[in-house]
Amino acid sequence: MPISLREYHHLPEKNLKSNRDLLNFMKFNTPYTTTDLQKFLEIQHPAALQRLKKLKKSGYLKLEITKKEHKWFKEKDWPEEDEIEAITYL
Repeated sequence: MPISLREYHHLPEKNLKSNRDLLNFMKFNTPYTTTDLQKFLEIQHPAALQRLKKLKKSGYLKLEITKKEHKWFKEKDWPEEDEIEAITYL
């Protein structure tokens, strides 16, 4: 059922979590399910999965698939601001 314009204007704003926030939350050598990370990010499952796949493609996460679940592992930290600038200028 659609909501009214008045209800829309009174919806609480969400604080979106960055990739840096996500990677700071994760610990090395600790498996996380997609649902674990979805709950941390406070977004819907498909959006979380898409974001995790992008981080995997960029080399920040590793995915291990077992018979029952997908397990995500942190591969490296998000670069600091000065590292990002250095990469940009290369």
